[in-house]
Amino acid sequence: MRVDKLRARRVDPQVKLQKAVNEVYERIQDDDAVRYAIGAMQPIDPEYTANTYAESGRVQDQLAAGFLAAGRNAEYTHQGSVTSDTHIRAYSDIDLLVLETRFLYLEPPLVPSVPYTGNPIQDLSGLRAIAETKLTTAFHAATVDCTGAKAICMSGGSLRRKIDVVIASWLHTPDYANGHGNQYRGVYVLDRPKQTVIMNKPFLHNHKVDQRDHVEGGGFRKIVRLLKSLKYDAAKPVSLASYDVTAIAYGAPSGFWNAARGQELMLVQQAFTWLDYLNNNRTQASELYVPNGTRKVFTDGGATYQGLAELHREVAGLLNDINQGLSRSFRKLNEARIGY
Repeated sequence: MRVDKLRARRVDPQVKLQKAVNEVYERIQDDDAVRYAIGAMQPIDPEYTANTYAESGRVQDQLAAGFLAAGRNAEYTHQGSVTSDTHIRAYSDIDLLVLETRFLYLEPPLVPSVPYTGNPIQDLSGLRAIAETKLTTAFHAATVDCTGAKAICMSGGSLRRKIDVVIASWLHTPDYANGHGNQYRGVYVLDRPKQTVIMNKPFLHNHKVDQRDHVEGGGFRKIVRLLKSLKYDAAKPVSLASYDVTAIAYGAPSGFWNAARGQELMLVQQAFTWLDYLNNNRTQASELYVPNGTRKVFTDGGATYQGLAELHREVAGLLNDINQGLSRSFRKLNEARIGY
């Protein structure tokens, strides 16, 4: 049952279960499909999210001590769905970005006034080696997986969350250099096996999500959370990354996800309409870009049309269940008002 899966994801087993009674789906007096749809749209309890950041802080403290002992330094920040408030699990994992401070990359046409004479890849690899040694020692009861290309993956032991430690350096863009805001600051992430770096703009992604959600009156984050929930709760696989689920929703026309409180079931109908359109108009779908503009949504290493069809299947199933439930009380979806 979808609601059972929703409940299992949205309650932190290490926090008092009494908090679960405050969840929206527990207060709605309607069919399970309606309870699931509205409940999945809601943000995760702030206390659970605060616990995620607190666990990341523990890891950061150990890293800072390790770098200090080695005569190195770093800056720290986060990326991922927790930072954009589109996460759907009470115990969500989080990416801790560990940033080299001795150099940074510049996006053309910016040029350095004092070129760096060191070896950036070697320096980033050294930072990662220190991090691996320190974290393996400090969190000896946890699983510290150092085999990942881009992240040291930590879980278990005393850790209440999964933490991915990502070694990177700053990227300054012309917009950032011209004072347009920290959202225009990017990063280059170390890919250790390939001995190269990969560009990302996670803060611009979050900024675009925030802008869109403001325009849509909160509806954008709601539909992203619902679509991600359907992906994770599906009985059959939905082969889309969460990042691409967000990007697919972002590609809809401005205002598409606007729904008044109590009328959010219309977002399910809108999601069906949008995914159906993309399924049947792949030329238009192929022109969609991710929110920060760094790549197209449907591309090698990105979303696939198979994944799109699978997500469409899940939305169609939920929409059918909602309509069946509403028909039993002689209501139509576009007239339904859900109190919570």
